[in-house]
Amino acid sequence: MVNIRKIEETLQESIFEVFEKMFYLFLDSEEGEVFEPYRKTHISFAGPIKGDLWLNFNKEIAFLMTENMLNMRESEVTEGIIEDCLKEATNMVLGNFLRRYDPEGVFDLTLPLVNHESLERWPPAYSLKKDFIGENGAIMEVFLALSPR
Repeated sequence: MVNIRKIEETLQESIFEVFEKMFYLFLDSEEGEVFEPYRKTHISFAGPIKGDLWLNFNKEIAFLMTENMLNMRESEVTEGIIEDCLKEATNMVLGNFLRRYDPEGVFDLTLPLVNHESLERWPPAYSLKKDFIGENGAIMEVFLALSPR
């Protein structure tokens, strides 16, 4: 049986930890933020729980993350560098979440992809959507979908 409360708390803790330590961004959880995604990432996982994680980033957060992580000026940032940074963020968030959720569990992860398939294909057993905002209009949406085992 999936502990939904544990999943929500663990995912939020993982996002806060990764973004504070890796990107020096302090996010707040907000609901209902409307924005046009600049880049979308996706990664799948299977193990004691199975599912997919999507992260949708607006342009402000994508640039802030890249600049902070790599200590670059905005003028030095390229599309390829941004996409690599967002894929790494997706991998780190999922890895942190899975390690916290089930420290003894063994999981198989796909490689993170940018601008991959949409959430509409999913009939998940459980799904979670959370919005996070940061400085200078930085916004990120998080979708976690768990499928039946």
